[in-house]
Amino acid sequence: MKVCELGGGEKPQFSRKLGNGINVDVRPGENVDVVANFEEPLPLPSDEFDMIVSAFALEHISWRKVSQFISEMYRILKMQGRAIIVTANLLEQARLLVNKFEWDLNDLCMVFGDLDYPENSHKSSMSPELAVRLFTDAGFSTVSIVSLERCMTDMQIQAEKGCTEPRVGWILNQLGKNDSILDVGCGNGWVLRGQRRNVTYVDIEPQLLPNFIQADAATLGTLFSPKQFDVAVLAELLEHVKDPVAVLRSAWQVAKRLVITVPNEYEWTENMGPFSSKSHIRYYTAELLIQHLQEAGFGTFRVDKLTAAIVRNNEGKSGTMSWFVTVLT
Repeated sequence: MKVCELGGGEKPQFSRKLGNGINVDVRPGENVDVVANFEEPLPLPSDEFDMIVSAFALEHISWRKVSQFISEMYRILKMQGRAIIVTANLLEQARLLVNKFEWDLNDLCMVFGDLDYPENSHKSSMSPELAVRLFTDAGFSTVSIVSLERCMTDMQIQAEKGCTEPRVGWILNQLGKNDSILDVGCGNGWVLRGQRRNVTYVDIEPQLLPNFIQADAATLGTLFSPKQFDVAVLAELLEHVKDPVAVLRSAWQVAKRLVITVPNEYEWTENMGPFSSKSHIRYYTAELLIQHLQEAGFGTFRVDKLTAAIVRNNEGKSGTMSWFVTVLT
């Protein structure tokens, strides 16, 4: 996998020196492979990289040039490539400042940057909604926004070139390459088929899949040993079943970790077809999902929201979809 880090400075995650990619930065340094002005076209070939990573560089680019920079990331990525960008969330910064009676200098640093050298100033910022729009305008098929647990005023942008399933990308990021996986309510295998090898598939309807077992998701404890699997994936399942609490307890019996997604149809744009599936028994809010997790016996957990702009070129449609996602360990 060819990885390009943009703005890694002297402590990159990826570089030629580390043997796992290249590090491009605005200033020269021992661990910088390519020096480039991020407000100009990048001196890198098109369709070259499988992944771009960048942490806290986007906000240092002029708001007049940030769209060009995002387009450059799209250009240098291969098809099916992914950009993972961590940047400031000005919307959450503004909320914090508005609700704080007395500011200090650290509050100003959060907005304007450290200013300890000329390039280390903030010249732009964005909200999740603006990020989705800018990355989609640059050509990315899906753009997902994930809040960062360590700092709610920052966010991670996951943008994919030529991929239409943001949920799949998020789920795969939660799985280790060697994990034993139980795909509960797998359907036709749309999440994991071809993505992971060590998968057991379970669905109430018969499916043409390897390692497939036809069973009710609420009876997993009768089929498998306690904690037999490293992780159970429950992707778009709980909204279909009569007793989601029983399904959660059943999956927890046989897996050490649960990865869960449910649609947040209340925030889907109209052309994405919210509330139209006849197989959905309920429509989830964050509060309802939390209630079901608590009733299943889970104590401490975090429910995040995954939002994606989706371009469905084959249908000529585009819009925004949202999901609630959580990992239980």
